[in-house]
Amino acid sequence: MAGTDDEAGTARAAQAQRVTQEVVRQVRRGTQGRTVLDDLDPALRCEVSAALRLVLRSLVEQAWQTGWQPADLRHHGRRHLRARAGRLVDDILVEQLSGYARSSVDARWWAQLHSCGLDRPAAPDGPSGRRLDCDAGWAPFCEDAVAVLRLLLALPVLEQIGPLPGQARPEPDDVGVALDDKVLTRVRRLLVKAESTPYEAEAETFTAGAQALMARHSLDRAVVEAAARRQDAAHEQRRHGGCAPGAVRIGVDRPYEAPKALLLHLVSEANGCRAVWRSGLGLSTVVGSSSDLRTVELLYTSLMLQASTALQREVTTQPPGRRARGRAFRASFLTGFAVRTGERLQAVVQEQARQASCAARRPDELVHVLADRSQVVERETRRLFPATSTASVGSVRDLGGWVRGRAAADLAQWGTDTAVARGSAG
Repeated sequence: MAGTDDEAGTARAAQAQRVTQEVVRQVRRGTQGRTVLDDLDPALRCEVSAALRLVLRSLVEQAWQTGWQPADLRHHGRRHLRARAGRLVDDILVEQLSGYARSSVDARWWAQLHSCGLDRPAAPDGPSGRRLDCDAGWAPFCEDAVAVLRLLLALPVLEQIGPLPGQARPEPDDVGVALDDKVLTRVRRLLVKAESTPYEAEAETFTAGAQALMARHSLDRAVVEAAARRQDAAHEQRRHGGCAPGAVRIGVDRPYEAPKALLLHLVSEANGCRAVWRSGLGLSTVVGSSSDLRTVELLYTSLMLQASTALQREVTTQPPGRRARGRAFRASFLTGFAVRTGERLQAVVQEQARQASCAARRPDELVHVLADRSQVVERETRRLFPATSTASVGSVRDLGGWVRGRAAADLAQWGTDTAVARGSAG
């Protein structure tokens, strides 16, 4: 009897494998892929569900090899999938990474998952677990699995930044990096919710939550500490002949991606980094020294929060009878905010460079050091992105929004002005 059961189990597994391969073939050809699953014998559902999850985990592993990271895949999924299918992506990400020793995965990757409550795989009988895949949840699981399969099969190749899973080595400041990443990700998620809801009261609640989170974790102080680390790194570069810069990838969320990407570009430039935006994916890669990159992430998140808060205030305090603040006003507001912030940052950079030059024993040596650092970042940017072009953020369609955005930028707080420019000035 045991032999018969084993043979039946082997036959079911082989049939499930054939069904799964057919689904993948259909999706690759651009057809629906659902028909095979809809007509499936209920007795095979659990085996096919497990086989599909294995395929999805394999595709996620391939995504790591082509430059994708957990936050990138979640960001991409939010842009193209329904929320339920996005939760399946979350499950597959955690299942895949759980196969590695925790210390062998970059701390940033775990932080990207932890910030969304994704530290461990979903329970088997949870809202997206395997038991529901086989029973009442079979139809929605099929729909989600095919959608995720289609998404993963069409992923473009990204630039490889940071170590792959299984190859990471713990760094002394990994804990601090992970904490910053968790907070930053949660703040950005709240801002996305504030911008996507049509209800003003709900938007205010999300924005207030983001503000409270920033205050609770003292991110302004973190900017100062990051600047101090950056200055130490600059001294090390001068002593040891420099070191290879790193890179981070930051999701630029809808709506109004262009002015947000512009703000990130200007913040990066002011801190000795370079930002390259892939508009089709909503992802921007920032290249620079590790300490400069931390400052860029912290400052960009802080400024985006302040811009969102100021824009929300403009919308909710509109006098009765006045024209509603539409998309043109909002986009122009954020563009004005970004441009004016860039002007302020550059003014601080130039002043700090002037002060550093006056204080230096050999100003000409300082100039050479700064030029060398800039060239190192440029070389790394060209290595990662051999072909780039200059993108336009589009025309300003609402003069009032532009003016109000610039005024809001003049009121924006950075924690400390010198924190922005000290490392860039050397």
